[in-house]
Amino acid sequence: MVNRMSIYCYSDLLRTKTPNLNNSNEFADYIELVCLASNDAEVSVADILDFLNDNMRDLKTDVENIPNDRLTKRDNKTHIIKECFKYIEKRKDSFGVYYPFNISDGNSISINTEKLTNPEKLYIYLLFCSNLKYINRHDSPFFTSYFELLSKKAISYIVNNTFRIYLVGKGAASDPEFALGSKKEKFNKIMNLCCWKPGNGFDDIPEKDVGEGGIDILAIGPSFEKVSNNFVYIAQCACTAEWENKQLHISIDSLSRFFCINHSYIQIIIIPLMFRNLENDWYQKHRLAAGVLIDRLKLLKYLPCDDCYNCITSHDILKKYIREKISIF
Repeated sequence: MVNRMSIYCYSDLLRTKTPNLNNSNEFADYIELVCLASNDAEVSVADILDFLNDNMRDLKTDVENIPNDRLTKRDNKTHIIKECFKYIEKRKDSFGVYYPFNISDGNSISINTEKLTNPEKLYIYLLFCSNLKYINRHDSPFFTSYFELLSKKAISYIVNNTFRIYLVGKGAASDPEFALGSKKEKFNKIMNLCCWKPGNGFDDIPEKDVGEGGIDILAIGPSFEKVSNNFVYIAQCACTAEWENKQLHISIDSLSRFFCINHSYIQIIIIPLMFRNLENDWYQKHRLAAGVLIDRLKLLKYLPCDDCYNCITSHDILKKYIREKISIF
């Protein structure tokens, strides 16, 4: 049973947590959340401008690539908001049936929370996973744990059914083999599954360390063979804006401290964030490491929507966040 009071900070934090206006992905998420939270379930360019002016008077308005340097602060904000609405319109095209918001004349977005489909609810779930700073900290584990579960399902659709797939992370959805035990015990199991040997730093792992070393998901195939030099996928799930640094946790250089790895494996970083530009290419390619990136768009394309929404067992928390309304305007 979720305490209704735990929901309050979603709407309150929208008023106080500053969005990054120069990051189209982050600002588009913010506008979608404001739309979801508003009593009318609809916001326009003017509404967002008024909301920012009323609640974030000191918001930085320096804007990249604006030709007229004499624009007022209000003009700056208006320009950014209009550009972001163009980006949101692109999201509508990209996500298709998953996208819960309607676009009107490129000037306003709306949502009907009474008639959301499961694919649309799945999008909203990932929207909240991407914006944990607006979520009560007591509810965050629900979003992060089931994001790992969804990520495991996505991996199962990427590989075939001959693979063994394990959720290693320490969340509530972890597989029984890895739900308990120290980091050293978990790494021992990984070594046995991958037919690896301990590396030079294995014995230096503190006995009280119960982490997973950045390995959230492990996929090994085919399951009918237990040999070295097998197919290995290692995935890191990251719901925070610091996902860029987490890529390094599962690099071969990092894990080679603990394992003698005699062949390369596929590194995957899975994030609920949208990380695209207007052309649907990666937003900032320089932030990508050597592994495969799965962002919100790619993740939803891998998942069969109804089946995956049903695997988010604690629907009540999500429903309460969707139902929460505030008088914004």
